[in-house]
Amino acid sequence: MNGKRRKKTKKLENNRLSLMYTLNAVSHLNKEEFELLKKLKHESSLKESIRESELHVRPKIQKILDDFNADSIEEVIQIVENFRLFELYDFNR
Repeated sequence: MNGKRRKKTKKLENNRLSLMYTLNAVSHLNKEEFELLKKLKHESSLKESIRESELHVRPKIQKILDDFNADSIEEVIQIVENFRLFELYDFNR
């Protein structure tokens, strides 16, 4: 029983740490970068066009990836969705 409790506590601690890390990363995004992330969430065709061209958007995407320490924009979107931060951002508008 004690081992089971430790595993649960460790899992909760990791979730809190990852939430804090994610909130820190989101706080480093400016409004334009967050709006780009929202657009990428909804439009898969936009993801393709960014891969092929639109050089002015690539530095913004790279900054987002660096802030989240992620390998892909899809990973960032999944992280933000898991913590429902898109909803929180819409609430504060």
